[in-house]
Amino acid sequence: MASTPLNLSGMFENSPAAAPRSRERVENIPVDLIDSHPRNTTYVTETMLDPAFRESVAAFGVLQPVLVIPNDNAAGRYYLLAGHKRLLGSRLCGRSYIPAIIRKGLPPGLEGIYITDTNLQYGVQNMLPSEKCRTLWEQHQSLKEFGNTVGHMLKKNRRSN
Repeated sequence: MASTPLNLSGMFENSPAAAPRSRERVENIPVDLIDSHPRNTTYVTETMLDPAFRESVAAFGVLQPVLVIPNDNAAGRYYLLAGHKRLLGSRLCGRSYIPAIIRKGLPPGLEGIYITDTNLQYGVQNMLPSEKCRTLWEQHQSLKEFGNTVGHMLKKNRRSN
């Protein structure tokens, strides 16, 4: 019994318009200019890094950029949002620079969401119960803060329409 071929005509005719280009780009920034964010609840130690990961960073550098924001209190410095293991691996391997995406103008609460989300995704097995508790509390606070910002924006948008 012969099967009927799939008719894929028209599948791509009404494709959405191309997404707008981001103004963000990957930049190589000195590892010495990146600080831990004040809302960071966990800390990466050398013992948490897989030996194969360290060998890879030593040989090839970091392949996935870290995520940072400008430190408004210290010109030219950055706060780390995501990539704590990559940053530590780079420092331990003697790398001077690391590829980074620099985010600017984040709404209130989003910084804390980035930090706690990555901590919970990748560091849970190494967290002490007190660190888990503090991280979940910080995530809750950040989500409330961000939710208030989004709610305010939606109300403002409804009033203008």
